[in-house]
Amino acid sequence: MDKYEPKYVVSASALITVMGNYMMLSSSELTFYVLGRLLTGFGSAAAIIGWFKIITMSYAKQDFIKVMGITTFICFLIIFGLFYLIDYLKQVVEWRTIILMLSLLGIVISLIFFIFTPVGYSQHIEEEHPKRDFKLIFLNRRILRLVFLGFFCI
Repeated sequence: MDKYEPKYVVSASALITVMGNYMMLSSSELTFYVLGRLLTGFGSAAAIIGWFKIITMSYAKQDFIKVMGITTFICFLIIFGLFYLIDYLKQVVEWRTIILMLSLLGIVISLIFFIFTPVGYSQHIEEEHPKRDFKLIFLNRRILRLVFLGFFCI
Protein backbone atom coordinates (compact mmCIF):
# COMPACT_ATOMS: atom_id res chain seq x y z
CA MET A 1 0.00 0.00 0.00
CA ASP A 2 2.91 2.33 0.66
CA LYS A 3 4.46 1.62 -2.72
CA TYR A 4 1.38 2.09 -4.90
CA GLU A 5 -1.32 4.73 -4.82
CA PRO A 6 -4.36 3.71 -2.75
CA LYS A 7 -6.47 5.01 -5.63
CA TYR A 8 -5.27 2.14 -7.79
CA VAL A 9 -5.15 -0.46 -5.02
CA VAL A 10 -8.69 0.20 -3.77
CA SER A 11 -10.14 0.31 -7.30
CA ALA A 12 -8.38 -2.92 -8.26
CA SER A 13 -9.47 -4.52 -4.98
CA ALA A 14 -13.09 -3.61 -5.64
CA LEU A 15 -12.83 -5.16 -9.09
CA ILE A 16 -11.26 -8.31 -7.62
CA THR A 17 -14.20 -8.49 -5.20
CA VAL A 18 -16.63 -8.19 -8.10
CA MET A 19 -14.77 -10.92 -10.00
CA GLY A 20 -15.03 -13.17 -6.95
CA ASN A 21 -18.76 -12.48 -6.65
CA TYR A 22 -19.26 -13.25 -10.31
CA MET A 23 -17.27 -16.49 -9.99
CA MET A 24 -19.46 -17.56 -7.06
CA LEU A 25 -22.55 -16.61 -9.04
CA SER A 26 -21.67 -18.53 -12.16
CA SER A 27 -19.93 -21.53 -10.63
CA SER A 28 -21.44 -24.96 -10.79
CA GLU A 29 -18.49 -26.62 -9.07
CA LEU A 30 -17.34 -26.24 -5.49
CA THR A 31 -13.75 -25.46 -6.55
CA PHE A 32 -14.72 -22.34 -8.49
CA TYR A 33 -17.12 -21.28 -5.77
CA VAL A 34 -14.37 -21.48 -3.13
CA LEU A 35 -11.94 -19.64 -5.43
CA GLY A 36 -14.55 -16.93 -5.96
CA ARG A 37 -15.08 -16.69 -2.20
CA LEU A 38 -11.33 -16.33 -1.66
CA LEU A 39 -11.15 -13.56 -4.27
CA THR A 40 -14.09 -11.79 -2.64
CA GLY A 41 -12.46 -11.94 0.78
CA PHE A 42 -9.07 -10.85 -0.54
CA GLY A 43 -10.50 -7.95 -2.50
CA SER A 44 -12.64 -6.77 0.40
CA ALA A 45 -9.75 -6.91 2.86
CA ALA A 46 -7.39 -5.03 0.55
CA ALA A 47 -10.04 -2.41 -0.20
CA ILE A 48 -10.71 -1.65 3.47
CA ILE A 49 -6.99 -1.37 4.21
CA GLY A 50 -6.66 1.05 1.30
CA TRP A 51 -9.57 3.05 2.66
CA PHE A 52 -7.85 3.21 6.08
CA LYS A 53 -4.70 4.44 4.35
CA ILE A 54 -6.56 7.20 2.53
CA ILE A 55 -8.23 8.34 5.76
CA THR A 56 -4.95 8.37 7.68
CA MET A 57 -3.29 10.41 4.92
CA SER A 58 -6.23 12.81 4.52
CA TYR A 59 -7.13 13.65 8.12
CA ALA A 60 -5.29 14.52 11.29
CA LYS A 61 -4.39 11.64 13.59
CA GLN A 62 -6.85 12.73 16.27
CA ASP A 63 -9.72 12.71 13.71
CA PHE A 64 -9.11 9.15 12.48
CA ILE A 65 -11.61 7.44 14.81
CA LYS A 66 -14.28 10.07 14.16
CA VAL A 67 -13.91 9.82 10.38
CA MET A 68 -13.89 6.00 10.51
CA GLY A 69 -17.02 6.05 12.68
CA ILE A 70 -18.84 8.37 10.28
CA THR A 71 -17.72 6.30 7.29
CA THR A 72 -18.82 3.06 8.95
CA PHE A 73 -22.18 4.60 9.88
CA ILE A 74 -22.77 5.72 6.29
CA CYS A 75 -21.81 2.27 4.99
CA PHE A 76 -24.26 0.61 7.38
CA LEU A 77 -27.03 2.95 6.26
CA ILE A 78 -26.32 2.00 2.65
CA ILE A 79 -26.28 -1.70 3.55
CA PHE A 80 -29.62 -1.45 5.36
CA GLY A 81 -31.08 0.36 2.34
CA LEU A 82 -29.77 -2.41 0.11
CA PHE A 83 -31.45 -5.01 2.33
CA TYR A 84 -34.83 -3.43 1.63
CA LEU A 85 -34.04 -3.15 -2.08
CA ILE A 86 -32.92 -6.78 -2.24
CA ASP A 87 -36.01 -7.89 -0.33
CA TYR A 88 -38.15 -6.18 -2.94
CA LEU A 89 -36.10 -7.51 -5.86
CA LYS A 90 -36.36 -11.10 -4.55
CA GLN A 91 -40.06 -10.96 -5.34
CA VAL A 92 -39.49 -9.62 -8.86
CA VAL A 93 -36.35 -11.32 -10.24
CA GLU A 94 -34.20 -14.39 -9.68
CA TRP A 95 -31.43 -14.27 -7.02
CA ARG A 96 -28.68 -14.63 -9.63
CA THR A 97 -29.94 -11.46 -11.32
CA ILE A 98 -29.75 -9.64 -7.99
CA ILE A 99 -26.13 -10.74 -7.47
CA LEU A 100 -25.29 -9.69 -11.03
CA MET A 101 -26.86 -6.27 -10.42
CA LEU A 102 -24.86 -5.88 -7.20
CA SER A 103 -21.70 -6.86 -9.07
CA LEU A 104 -22.41 -4.20 -11.67
CA LEU A 105 -22.96 -1.72 -8.85
CA GLY A 106 -19.53 -2.71 -7.51
CA ILE A 107 -17.96 -1.94 -10.89
CA VAL A 108 -19.66 1.47 -10.95
CA ILE A 109 -18.50 2.25 -7.40
CA SER A 110 -14.96 1.19 -8.32
CA LEU A 111 -14.95 3.50 -11.34
CA ILE A 112 -16.36 6.41 -9.33
CA PHE A 113 -13.72 5.87 -6.66
CA PHE A 114 -10.99 5.71 -9.30
CA ILE A 115 -12.15 8.92 -10.98
CA PHE A 116 -12.63 11.03 -7.86
CA THR A 117 -9.74 9.93 -5.63
CA PRO A 118 -6.73 12.21 -6.02
CA VAL A 119 -3.22 10.90 -6.56
CA GLY A 120 -0.47 11.60 -4.08
CA TYR A 121 -1.11 9.37 -1.09
CA SER A 122 1.72 6.91 -1.58
CA GLN A 123 5.02 7.07 0.23
CA HIS A 124 7.55 5.90 -2.31
CA ILE A 125 9.92 3.39 -0.77
CA GLU A 126 13.50 3.52 -1.93
CA GLU A 127 14.55 -0.06 -1.22
CA GLU A 128 12.55 -3.22 -1.14
CA HIS A 129 13.32 -6.16 1.09
CA PRO A 130 10.65 -8.73 0.32
CA LYS A 131 12.41 -11.55 2.18
CA ARG A 132 12.73 -9.44 5.31
CA ASP A 133 9.09 -8.36 5.08
CA PHE A 134 7.98 -11.95 4.52
CA LYS A 135 9.87 -13.10 7.61
CA LEU A 136 8.54 -10.19 9.63
CA ILE A 137 4.95 -11.09 8.81
CA PHE A 138 4.91 -14.87 8.63
CA LEU A 139 7.36 -15.68 11.41
CA ASN A 140 5.82 -13.34 13.96
CA ARG A 141 3.96 -15.37 16.59
CA ARG A 142 1.44 -12.63 17.34
CA ILE A 143 0.47 -12.29 13.71
CA LEU A 144 0.19 -16.06 13.29
CA ARG A 145 -2.08 -16.27 16.35
CA LEU A 146 -4.31 -13.50 14.99
CA VAL A 147 -4.50 -15.18 11.59
CA PHE A 148 -5.39 -18.48 13.24
CA LEU A 149 -8.12 -16.87 15.36
CA GLY A 150 -9.36 -14.84 12.41
CA PHE A 151 -9.72 -18.01 10.38
CA PHE A 152 -12.25 -19.33 12.88
CA CYS A 153 -14.14 -16.03 12.88
CA ILE A 154 -14.95 -16.44 9.20
